[in-house]
Amino acid sequence: MKLLRNMLIIAVFSMGLSALFFYRNNNVVKTASWADEIGEIATVGLFIFIFTFVLYLIARTAMKGAKAVTKKKPSNTEGPQV
Repeated sequence: MKLLRNMLIIAVFSMGLSALFFYRNNNVVKTASWADEIGEIATVGLFIFIFTFVLYLIARTAMKGAKAVTKKKPSNTEGPQV
């Protein structure tokens, strides 16, 4: 459930960032209609979503590995126990 919530947050972030970039560079490319504008925003947003989601998965895997290393108990010392 937490993964779905984080995916939704990343999707909203990527679409917002894509729209911001589109309207920032509005004079560079002229489009014919609203459908072209929405299509461009959605396409760029999809690429941003994929990139940030892969970064999220890498960071999540690294965090799980770091937690596992810190929680690991030290191994027993070799030799006879006194």
